[in-house]
Amino acid sequence: MEKKDVISAIEQLMKENKLTREELIAYWNTPQETLEEIHEYPFEVMYDDGTRSWSPQKDKKIWGVIFCGNVISLKNAKEKLPWKKALEYCRQIKIGNMTTSAGSISFWETLQMQEQKKIKELNQFILKLGGDKLSGSFWTNEKHDKSWSYFVFWEQQKKGIAAYFKNIRISVRPILSLV
Repeated sequence: MEKKDVISAIEQLMKENKLTREELIAYWNTPQETLEEIHEYPFEVMYDDGTRSWSPQKDKKIWGVIFCGNVISLKNAKEKLPWKKALEYCRQIKIGNMTTSAGSISFWETLQMQEQKKIKELNQFILKLGGDKLSGSFWTNEKHDKSWSYFVFWEQQKKGIAAYFKNIRISVRPILSLV
């Protein structure tokens, strides 16, 4: 690709994203160390009022960690629930003006495909914030048929998604989709 084509593509992206040349130059001229200092957390977080940040915010409570276009709540539900009750539980949780869910199959699949190192870092951060590690089984939003629904499982070296009876009690981890 020629330089003029690259510049043209960059100008188009800037136009589409309403980014001025001054903003691009300011970003480009900011030393990397300064940019890293702004990110005190390894992952962006969402507070229970719906605001987001890479740094601690005074007098705000962190609700979850943003990862793969979704916010993963810090905590599982206090008790294991049948599928319908798990979905109801999630629908009752409001973050800002948004409602949570049990998470789509595609989200959970994407999460499970991440490098083990990244998941370990995510879990360490969740634990540091006082949350529950991503492990065990969780319901998803999606049903298989009249009697079965999908759940995700995270065991030692085994993870995946399967369907099982809707009336069994499985953990639920509220998820807030940002996409």
